Amino acid sequence: MLLAYLAVSCVLFLVARWAFTLIIISSYTANLAAFLTVQRMEVPIESVDNLADQTAIEYGTMHGGSTMTFFMNSRYQTYQRMWNFMHSKQPSVFVKSTEEGIARVLNSNYAYLLESTMNEYYRQRNCNLTQIGGLLDTKGYGIGMPLDDAEEKAKVKQAADCCRRILCHVNQAFKESEDKQDL
Repeated sequence: MLLAYLAVSCVLFLVARWAFTLIIISSYTANLAAFLTVQRMEVPIESVDNLADQTAIEYGTMHGGSTMTFFMNSRYQTYQRMWNFMHSKQPSVFVKSTEEGIARVLNSNYAYLLESTMNEYYRQRNCNLTQIGGLLDTKGYGIGMPLDDAEEKAKVKQAADCCRRILCHVNQAFKESEDKQDL
């Protein structure tokens, strides 16, 4: 009833002021919540160098695996330090299987170093796993064979055709699964 005695311009000013106040309070509350959430998600390790420079988080590989061999034979100083840490640590930081390594990551203060494809596979299946930093190393593979050997070339061509067919099936399966997720 009080608003009936005010001019229209005064009423519009009051409504705009209250709307502005509500927007400011809402923005502040949303930013405060985001800020508090981001602070809790800080990761103590951001790269392999951070991992090598600390001792609070143990790290290891699968015993006898290619990652263990990579660290054992590396000439890069950081990787040599990491190998010395892993090799001398008691009880052992090496695990017998990838499943054991993943379980150790989930249940203790442990970082499991493994090949990127396996890492991606397990991260896609468990949201509590993450990858820190980039790849430690990249490897390429090739097929060696004698020059101008027609029989070997035919075998390689058959293998390549087989690989192409497999990749086509895999791509088709991914497309079908993406289509199902879009529904």
